[in-house]
Amino acid sequence: MRLDLVAEFLADTAVDDGRYRHPVRYPRLREEMDPRDVPKLAEPEEHPGEGAAPLRA
Repeated sequence: MRLDLVAEFLADTAVDDGRYRHPVRYPRLREEMDPRDVPKLAEPEEHPGEGAAPLRA
């Protein structure tokens, strides 16, 4: 696999009976970003102001 492009996407984690409730949306390519600069997926972080605790493994 070659990493050539960076794409932005929007998704949520709402699941019913093992299926995602909402489709993943693809708003745009991020041509200003280099694929090597994109962080790997990790545990979700707390978003300021939402009061949600981060998930722990």
